[in-house]
Amino acid sequence: MKKSVLKKAVICASAGVMLASFAATTASAAARVKLITLSNFRVVQQQKDNYCIPACIQSALLYSVNKTPTQPTIDSAVRGDFSKIPGYMNARQSKCHYIRVVSPTLKQLKDKVQHDVTIPKMPTFLRIEVPGGSDWYYSTPGHCVLAIGIYSDGSKIRIGDPLGGRVKGCPYTYLKPSALVGSLTTQLCW
Repeated sequence: MKKSVLKKAVICASAGVMLASFAATTASAAARVKLITLSNFRVVQQQKDNYCIPACIQSALLYSVNKTPTQPTIDSAVRGDFSKIPGYMNARQSKCHYIRVVSPTLKQLKDKVQHDVTIPKMPTFLRIEVPGGSDWYYSTPGHCVLAIGIYSDGSKIRIGDPLGGRVKGCPYTYLKPSALVGSLTTQLCW
């Protein structure tokens, strides 16, 4: 065998071992990443176009205390004001003491969601603004959704959306990249 052919064979064999090692490491890392989620969480569909906050509150209360006022009753108390969620939730359940964060960073978003789904096992409320053309199911100048899960590496967030079934093609729950969710989140309650 020529020396150059033998040298190429050794290089190719070496590259093959390196690729196999890389693939094994990547597969191992992927196996360690898991979805941390609220089990048996039911997302309540909003009854009217402007009832996203009441529907999210209903979902959270049903999950934590298994009882909730109607969406019109909740709406009369919060009137579509995201800042009223902490007071409303804190008065009706004790699993999670909610506070509001305005203009959260991506790190804050991921940290708060991971905290909520692992320690008090409650959803995080997100106020999102979705411009047209975004990688989302709809566009909106303001909407409330729930973060009900997150990948252990923080790469994706599981969303519970009260528009599920109301907007064509929008499911009740779905996964979105955390960076995208972070770019659309203007406030959160955790």
